[in-house]
Amino acid sequence: MVELLSLAEVRSSRLRRLHDYWLEKRGRRDFPAKREIDPHDLVPLLPFLSIAEIHRNPFRVRYRLVGTAVVRLHGGEFTGRWLDELPWPQDAIRRLIADFRKLIEIRSPLFGTDALEWQDGQLWNYEWAFFPLADDGHAINHCLIIEDMGRRLI
Repeated sequence: MVELLSLAEVRSSRLRRLHDYWLEKRGRRDFPAKREIDPHDLVPLLPFLSIAEIHRNPFRVRYRLVGTAVVRLHGGEFTGRWLDELPWPQDAIRRLIADFRKLIEIRSPLFGTDALEWQDGQLWNYEWAFFPLADDGHAINHCLIIEDMGRRLI
């Protein structure tokens, strides 16, 4: 049930707040650098954030930091792990790799929504966003991710 969204379609105030922060840090450059993201500025959002490192040749993604709410959502800690080595369904891994590739291609934040069944069987609406980061301000090599498990559907 994954669907890409435009910024205008995003309902999550957390995603919008992070978008505003990303724009502020970016300034006139293509992208902010990972080193410019200050956790002290984002304390209320930290449980919902992850930072991924994007490698090319071969294309791989490694999670450098994963927030506590994200760990709960995905059923376990995966800080320091490669995406393609996680014990997740292969279709989910392929979709995420495609999302990271799309981020590189479009060179702008990527927003989406999904519906997930929680451990208690309840269905939750889930919005997420990928924000590109570049140490040199141009070549994307990290991604700031937010996952907001905001609303129960049933």
